[in-house]
Amino acid sequence: MQEEDIKNYTIKVHALKSSARLIGASELSSQAAYLEDCGNNSDIDSIHDFTPELLANYRSYLDKLAPLYKQDENAELITPEKLYEAYEAIKEFAGMFDSDSIDGIMSMLREYRIPDDEAERFNVIASCADAADWSGLEEALKDI
Repeated sequence: MQEEDIKNYTIKVHALKSSARLIGASELSSQAAYLEDCGNNSDIDSIHDFTPELLANYRSYLDKLAPLYKQDENAELITPEKLYEAYEAIKEFAGMFDSDSIDGIMSMLREYRIPDDEAERFNVIASCADAADWSGLEEALKDI
């Protein structure tokens, strides 16, 4: 949206529409369907107006689905060095808008226990990565 890359924006909201429908998130799916139509019709004003609402609803699922993804207390605690190395890689890939590489790093990180003092930042990064929120990732990683 920020880059006004309507083609890729429309692809992303189409995927979100389908995924949301699969998990029963009908309101989120409807919002994504509306924005997909806006993308198909190059209605940039509506995209700018309604995307923040869609993203807020999307991000609310982090809390709603959290009980399904409790951290394995037996998982190895990631070292600060390895975590910051991963954060640096995410920051670099975010600068290239490479969501596939970021997804791979996030999958690797989810195999570890995240230190309590990094849990909040990790959750913000995970949420932004899932939403391909490049500016959110930049903000969360600005001091890395």
